[in-house]
Parts: sequence; C-alpha cells; structure tokens
Amino acid sequence: EACMAKLIPEVSVTDIITRSERDVAVALTDLPDEFLVFHSYPWIRNNGTRLYKGEIDFLIFNRKTGGLLVLEVKGGAIGFEPVSGRWYSESNKKYLIKNPFEQASESMFTIASRIKKSVFPTLDHIPFPHGYAVVFPDCDYTGDVPPGADRSILFTWKDLPRLGKGLISVLDAWSGKPQIFSPDNVA
Repeated sequence: EACMAKLIPEVSVTDIITRSERDVAVALTDLPDEFLVFHSYPWIRNNGTRLYKGEIDFLIFNRKTGGLLVLEVKGGAIGFEPVSGRWYSESNKKYLIKNPFEQASESMFTIASRIKKSVFPTLDHIPFPHGYAVVFPDCDYTGDVPPGADRSILFTWKDLPRLGKGLISVLDAWSGKPQIFSPDNVA
C-alpha cells in the first residue's frame, strides 16, 4: 500500500458530502504520510467581547516540519466582480460568496494565534511555516486576482492532479525556505 496522508476524521473520501471538497480530499491523499489532513475543522475565537465561529475546509499539518496550511475550497464556477469587490459562485444560478482569501487568512490567523498562546506563549510568532491557499476545484479561474490575493496560492481544477506538490510549494513560499522533505515524494 502506498504511503499517503491521513485524513481526520478517518472517513472514506467518498463519504464527504460536498463534491468539491470530496474532489480536493481525493487529491490531498497523494500527500506523503507525514501529513495529517483535517477536514471541516471548526474554530471559535474570542476577542474579549464577542465569540466568532468559523470552519476550515482542510487544515493540513506536516508532522516532520510542523508546517501548517489552511485550505479554503469554493465549488462551482467562481468569479470576482472588481467594481463591487464581491465574489460569486455560479452553478444553476449566480450567488454571492464570502471572499475565499479573507476566509482562509482569518482561519490561519485564528489557528496560529491559538497555537502561539497555548504552545509558544513566550515567542513572538509560532516557529514553523504556516499559511493558506484557496482551491476552486470546479473551474479554471481567469482574470486578475483582487487585492489581498495572490495567484501563487490559488489552485483550480487543472491543478488537482498535482495539488500535493503545489501545496508543498505554497508552504515553501510562506516560510521563505524549502521544506525538509522532498517534493519528489508527492505524486
């Protein structure tokens, strides 16, 4: 049996209800076995006066390097309207969606803050690479990415066969240095 990432909770990827997330989960199983892939990871942040609730589509953790990556998935034909600054998804009809880059960034900030507070309280930042990326598994996004986004952290349906290698490159980019393991291990 080939070495592959461990999905948590331990379910068959075919049991993931949302098709776009199921397609991404299948692609993520090609990551080496040093990776843990948490699906639908919930979080709550308390800013002192109010609680904020969120969910991470995929939280990817490298057990060798401590690298941590938040992955936001948006299904359908995704687009951005520059004039209004709004994101939308279109299947049978067009509907507004949250900014996927802001969602991923907020989730990464929340998780990194929680780790720093509980594990590394005396440090200025968590001492391992961490960042986020966005996947549109149902379309090929065209056009410019808006402010606050970068093409290097955006993956589309064309990238799914090589998603593991792409995410390793994203962790390298967020950390500014290559990860310890070899990307050649990734299918």
